[in-house]
Amino acid sequence: MQLLFDIKRSLAACPPEKQHNIDKPNGVIFLERKAGKLSALIRENTDGKSLQPREKEKEENRAEGETLSFKQDGVLYEKEVIVVELRADGKLELISGYNRVDHLIETYGDDIIYFYDVVQFESPFYKTVWKRRYNSGPDHRAQGVPNTKGDYVKGLNEAKNNNSFDSTDDDAVRFAIDFMAKGKKSPTQIEAILDLFRQTNSKEVGIRALNTTMANADAKELGLPTGGYIKNLSNPCFGECGFTRYGGDFKSKIAQWIDIIDQQNVVIQIIGFVQFASHDKIDDQRQKWMDDFNTTLDWLRDHGLGKYVENFKVIGFLAQITTDDKSQGGKPKERGLVDIKGNIIKE
Repeated sequence: MQLLFDIKRSLAACPPEKQHNIDKPNGVIFLERKAGKLSALIRENTDGKSLQPREKEKEENRAEGETLSFKQDGVLYEKEVIVVELRADGKLELISGYNRVDHLIETYGDDIIYFYDVVQFESPFYKTVWKRRYNSGPDHRAQGVPNTKGDYVKGLNEAKNNNSFDSTDDDAVRFAIDFMAKGKKSPTQIEAILDLFRQTNSKEVGIRALNTTMANADAKELGLPTGGYIKNLSNPCFGECGFTRYGGDFKSKIAQWIDIIDQQNVVIQIIGFVQFASHDKIDDQRQKWMDDFNTTLDWLRDHGLGKYVENFKVIGFLAQITTDDKSQGGKPKERGLVDIKGNIIKE
């Protein structure tokens, strides 16, 4: 079964000049609007992983409405057009319209032919940011589901991983965010996305940024308990209890952790790490972490909970300085678990 459409009508309703802003240099080159078999478009990388730039769950939540729109209304010509890239190898890779392509194929079968815009990008950076910028344009019927902070951070990470921009430069990151958002984010919103990106991407070379997910993975790799009391008999940390923390103040966790101590009679091992670490501040940042931790212990004593103080133990900080150290044979200066001064405790 095929879906009837008129490319000339689509060009009038949604001109390329509007969708791609081709009246001024912006990293994309519009080639043509044409029709082709959607199932032939490249939608996965060589490892079979989807090239979808947006959050999978969000796209799945739009599936039903997307499919129904074609069944009820036919072709929505005012809707921004599917975009594909003409790659150097001559193949066409889907850039924007994953949800629509998936559900057109699901509804009409693998032989469905539909129209799309063919473009090329001036650099890998512009390919990355345009993949998100297209999702910031007007959708059918309304504004559509906007990009999330996670979508923008995913784009920034993609640009960093293909070495297409200087991810250590805050202004370069701000430009990328603003471009992906098509200028729709306020300075405050841009800073919030920048801060989220910086949680896992340091602006300093030789510093490993960490968030809780990464810290838990590091601690697990070191054979340390994370995520609470370990009940799994196959876990080498069975019977132990531990948590990673980006701050030493744990007053918000006191009730929960005391319940664990009362029930399991364990020492809670706390593994520290620093958010937004920097070479010239990390010693002070770790010291501030410990000062906050000791202040929380004083709070316990002041509130009649001093008997629990010995049940909270800081066992060290996760390594974050990765610069080479000649005194250690060129190995990273910090590895594994370190003390407050960066001396290695466990690796």
